[in-house]
Amino acid sequence: NPVWSGLTPSVMQRIWDGGDIWVVEGTFDMFALQWAIPDTDAVLASVTATLNRRQVEFLRRYCKGWVHMAYDNDESGKKGTHDWVDDEGKTRWGAVRKLEHVGLRCRDVKYSGGKDPGEIWDRAGAEGVRAAFSR
Repeated sequence: NPVWSGLTPSVMQRIWDGGDIWVVEGTFDMFALQWAIPDTDAVLASVTATLNRRQVEFLRRYCKGWVHMAYDNDESGKKGTHDWVDDEGKTRWGAVRKLEHVGLRCRDVKYSGGKDPGEIWDRAGAEGVRAAFSR
């Protein structure tokens, strides 16, 4: 089974109904971002700054809309989102390439105001999160 934080029956219903999926790293980021996205969309936390093959397969099977990658604004979040080269010179795929490779529409969400949605929430509450993630 894929491991997601936040995969409840109501979230799964939004996914089945064709809502976009927003992917964050942590549970607190998930709770904060829920204040900024449309009610028809779903937020899932991958728990780490990477998508494993089961998570990619879950998204491939069930996502009808877009996947919005909103990982942290730090080194691990950037590596989890975009390709990077390890110490041995091997290219490691980030989430964007993994998801596009299986045919999904995916985008890297740029935001400011904090390291992650949870930190933005701590600093500025719901209004700050909405402002940081307004399209």
